[in-house]
Amino acid sequence: MTQGTITTYNPTAKTVHWLTAFAILGMLITGSVMGSDTWSPEVRSALYTSHKTTGILILLLTLFRLYWRYHTPSPPLPIDRMPVWQVWAARLVHAALYGLLIAIPLSGWALVSTGSHGIQLFGVIPFPSLPFLSGVENVEGLHHALEESHEIMAGVIAALTAIHIGAALKHHFIDRDDILTRISPVSLNRWLDRLRGM
Repeated sequence: MTQGTITTYNPTAKTVHWLTAFAILGMLITGSVMGSDTWSPEVRSALYTSHKTTGILILLLTLFRLYWRYHTPSPPLPIDRMPVWQVWAARLVHAALYGLLIAIPLSGWALVSTGSHGIQLFGVIPFPSLPFLSGVENVEGLHHALEESHEIMAGVIAALTAIHIGAALKHHFIDRDDILTRISPVSLNRWLDRLRGM
């Protein structure tokens, strides 16, 4: 089967896509609230543990997703019905999202590795720190720089995710193509088509 004959993503690709999407949403929420002084120590610890665990899982999911995407053909963009700038914008946003889905967890891992708290996946499974950061000079300065870069990249991925969602909705409701329905769960496709009047 060639890429040109594929009209929808396979179930594995869909599952990983939506797991990643909900994980990103969870990360943005926990990342924005977990440092608040309003939480009790127990709640704050649970939020940090959830954030760290989800970050590592996103990294592993993204690596698997890239492997799966390389070995499994995916439906092409409808370039015959899209302006050239939209094609390049879509490819750029996708590439940036993939890059950030690796860079942000790695920066978080490095951030924890230069701090006083480690990573306990799900609160029970010890996860190693990055070994090459154990003897670094000016670890406090590096920790601060990693913290700033982590927050900046989180803001960027939030903006790109909003653009990604907006583009998918535009394709569905304005362009009226299959960009959204080919990645959405099959059980939702009839409802999505009904929603746009088909």
